[in-house]
Amino acid sequence: RVAFVRIDRENMDIYVADLVQRSEPRRLTFDSAMDRYPIWSPDASRLLYAGVTDPKSDSKGFQLDDAVLGGSAWYSASPSGGQPVRIDPSAQFAQFLQGFPLPLAWLRSNRIVFSYNTGETINLWMTTLTTDNRRIIGPPKQVTFGTGRVTDASVADDGTVDFATTEGRPRLWKAPFLTRQAGDKGDPMAVATNRDFTAFPTLSNTGKLAYL
Repeated sequence: RVAFVRIDRENMDIYVADLVQRSEPRRLTFDSAMDRYPIWSPDASRLLYAGVTDPKSDSKGFQLDDAVLGGSAWYSASPSGGQPVRIDPSAQFAQFLQGFPLPLAWLRSNRIVFSYNTGETINLWMTTLTTDNRRIIGPPKQVTFGTGRVTDASVADDGTVDFATTEGRPRLWKAPFLTRQAGDKGDPMAVATNRDFTAFPTLSNTGKLAYL
């Protein structure tokens, strides 16, 4: 199955499609929000995505893709449908992050890799969800420290994360976040490709990499 975003005028919604059965895509979100950045849980039983449901309700002014938006939150939902669970990162992240965190990958042990835009750089951070996928545990931890802008990320079963940056020219990088020791700020490994432009990495369960 694949989760994707469909844009209809000024609205964005999440859809799920079964590529094996080739059935009609199922619409997962039905509100007037801008729902985007869907990521699968490791067992594919849940989806996490970023959404804005009430732009006027939040005075914190979280930042999403260089646009200041209010009412921003993460949501956890079953790919089969039903009421999504709102996960508000503002309470835990307020003292660490001033912009809105964009979820990019869901690792084992319920850890979420997300990107954060400081205005000059975009790096990857990590946080942990409770086992019921309803709350964030503790403060976030920064896991990349580059001077470029991370645009996308994907995770394999062994916890390896491949991500793309736009520093100089777009490049792909690899980092074993699940086995990294506390306080380790070692440089990720560059992924060798034969293209000048590389972005949108996607890792299969067996670790095979596809990219644009």
